[in-house]
Amino acid sequence: MATLADVAREANCSPNLVAYVLKKETPPTKEKHKQILEIAKRLNYTPNRTAAALATGRTYNVTLLIGDSLYGNLHEPFFIEMLYSLLKGFSSKGIGVVLYSFTGEDVDEVKNVVLNNSSDGLLWYMGR
Repeated sequence: MATLADVAREANCSPNLVAYVLKKETPPTKEKHKQILEIAKRLNYTPNRTAAALATGRTYNVTLLIGDSLYGNLHEPFFIEMLYSLLKGFSSKGIGVVLYSFTGEDVDEVKNVVLNNSSDGLLWYMGR
């Protein structure tokens, strides 16, 4: 698997420039930027989310805390629609969704999930 450094070496530029070009959402106008994108595609470069999380402090994950019973909620049409919309919306932005189901007795466990910084955001669904 190609790294950011591999793309930079091949394009004869700095890794910072490669990172900048790959993060831009607008089409490239400069020839060097086009070259970087072509090289990244040819080398089959994919971003390393773990490395990005270490560098930025972001996990690109959102935790969905599901109260009551996950199994019970899976039978609710509203829950299924909401979950589908969340997954579709977040995944289109490159954000993962971590599901965590708990019961009323799991207070310390829920506190640990909320406070351990394993996600950039938290959603709480309590069901009916």
